[in-house]
Amino acid sequence: NFDGSEIDSGTVVEFMVAKFADIPALLLRTDFRRGGDQGHDPWNLMLSFYPRTKTCCLDGMALYKAALAEGLDPVAAADRMLEQIAAQVVPELEALAHTKPLLPTELTNSVHDWLVRFPGFRSPESVTRIRKAITHKSS
Repeated sequence: NFDGSEIDSGTVVEFMVAKFADIPALLLRTDFRRGGDQGHDPWNLMLSFYPRTKTCCLDGMALYKAALAEGLDPVAAADRMLEQIAAQVVPELEALAHTKPLLPTELTNSVHDWLVRFPGFRSPESVTRIRKAITHKSS
């Protein structure tokens, strides 16, 4: 997820590889802190405006505190917060699952082959397994 004052570098790499592979992505932020260098998204501008990407920015702490204010115990308040987050996240994920790939069909194999090989996967089993996952997620 895209929480924190600075997005974790590993999260950024995973997101960018997904975008290169034309895999849909939901950017989830439950952090109350604002940041970024634009008005709309609370993160670096370079992580915004990618195709087949949706954003869901929620204040998880406010949801949790509201549940506590209703008299719920901490565990029940956390459950309520998670239910509220899921109620917004699941429809976004379902919508993304129905988006059509943008990567031209004639380029798909070449792009996916490169994405499998550039991190250093060498064994035929790894290449096959990762390639199947990328192909499944991007379609």
